[in-house]
Amino acid sequence: MQLNNYVIIMLAESLLVLILLFLYLRLSANSNLILNEFKKTKIKIEKDKAKEEAMLSSIGDGVVATDKNGIIIFFNQAARDMLSWENNMMGKKLGEISLLANEKGVHVPLEKHPLHLSLVKRKKIITSDYHFIRKDNINMAVYISAMPIILKNEIVGAIEVFRNITQEKEIDKIKSEFVFLASHQLRTPLSTINWYVEMLLSGDAGPINDDQKKYLQEVYAGNHRMVEMVNDLLNVSRLDLGTLSVQLVPVNIVELITESEKEVAGLIEDKKLNINKKIPSDLPEINSDIKMMRMLLQNLITNAIKYTPPNGNINIGIELQNKKEYLLTIADTGYGIPVAAQDKIFTKLFRAENVMEKEITGTGLGLYMVKSIVEQLNGKIWFESKENIGTKFFVSFPFKPIIKKKVV
Repeated sequence: MQLNNYVIIMLAESLLVLILLFLYLRLSANSNLILNEFKKTKIKIEKDKAKEEAMLSSIGDGVVATDKNGIIIFFNQAARDMLSWENNMMGKKLGEISLLANEKGVHVPLEKHPLHLSLVKRKKIITSDYHFIRKDNINMAVYISAMPIILKNEIVGAIEVFRNITQEKEIDKIKSEFVFLASHQLRTPLSTINWYVEMLLSGDAGPINDDQKKYLQEVYAGNHRMVEMVNDLLNVSRLDLGTLSVQLVPVNIVELITESEKEVAGLIEDKKLNINKKIPSDLPEINSDIKMMRMLLQNLITNAIKYTPPNGNINIGIELQNKKEYLLTIADTGYGIPVAAQDKIFTKLFRAENVMEKEITGTGLGLYMVKSIVEQLNGKIWFESKENIGTKFFVSFPFKPIIKKKVV
């Protein structure tokens, strides 16, 4: 009996050992499998990381990645070369080591850096108005694009991509200077042609028949269009070169609107357009540049009139919002701007296809000038438009009360 119990115990222990051995072997096999999978995953991650770093390093644009506090965690070879950085830049704050300045050479504070703005506003920030000042005093104009990295609705970092556009800026300046000089030289012969044609039409050089008069009127109209284009090119060149300096004086916008209307009164009458104005009687003057404001209003009002069919409506409104912003709106019931053309409407020499089909004369420079003027006056411009329904332009300027000096 005792022997049987002993045998049973031995068998049970042996079975337990076998079970434990089996479990050990299974676990060992699984552990090796898991370990092998882990090694494979680690190798894949390292390969992917090496591939991504190689791709980022080979990009011609500078790429800098930071954490949510603006501390550098990665930069590629292009960034290192363009900014003349050393390896010890890792772990430093981008805003503190990238000396950013505007086009006039004025230092840009940290809160206005594109990367900082992208983190604060949680959106992509693009600008071509800034320059990097390197430690060797090289001034480099840059195009900057900054984008926050958002994971599960939480900002974990940001990426800034920048490109050296110094050469492009120089070329643009040379082109603007050439256009300015060429346009300036063209004004004299065009004025001479205009004067002689007027003399012929008035009969100062003798009588002319109806056919001659018709041809001369065509020459006069064509010459007038050339003068308009030359004047637009000169103004664009002045704006691009910065030679059209801003001189802030008290400006009565209502009077400037009235002046602009008078200049195109004939066209308003011919097309039987209705001009509706909604302007408060107690509207204060604005501190602005009178030349620039006149150009802005002339272009927006003339555009609204030119691109509106007969019997249409032009609505002009001005209001002071919260005593902080001066808001101007000019709306028409015209041809509208096609969706495909809306992102190009403020570019040089661009005209949408739908108005070109109407054979309406224009230089394609008006809205480019308007946007340049608005930016120089620290304002904002935007629009809403639907094809064959109309367009509404909005222009806002910061309002500062005019303090008149006491006369002693």
